[in-house]
Amino acid sequence: RGIAHKRHIMSKQLEDHLQTQIEEYSQLTGSWSQTTRLQPGRYIEISQEVLSGERVPTLLPRGARGAVIDIDDDQDYIVFFPGLVANGCSEKLLLLKADVHNVKMLRPS
Repeated sequence: RGIAHKRHIMSKQLEDHLQTQIEEYSQLTGSWSQTTRLQPGRYIEISQEVLSGERVPTLLPRGARGAVIDIDDDQDYIVFFPGLVANGCSEKLLLLKADVHNVKMLRPS
């Protein structure tokens, strides 16, 4: 019972944390503009749905917001999408460099 109870508490804490992040991402202010190059730490929004670059791709729906975590050796982007994680997707998804035209980047106000 102890381990199951701890897992339940950890799961609930993660769920609460993700919900907070989803709400924060939905309230981001500034101007969203098309870009040809992303940088780690920048917030993005999918403007046209696209498939992620994993071996088993995930649909990145229009309007999904995330944060660029890193850029890999192929210049593809590793992005955290809290709304997709809350729906059971992987914590970090790969956005291919070739698909960056389907993304808007937040320029803070």
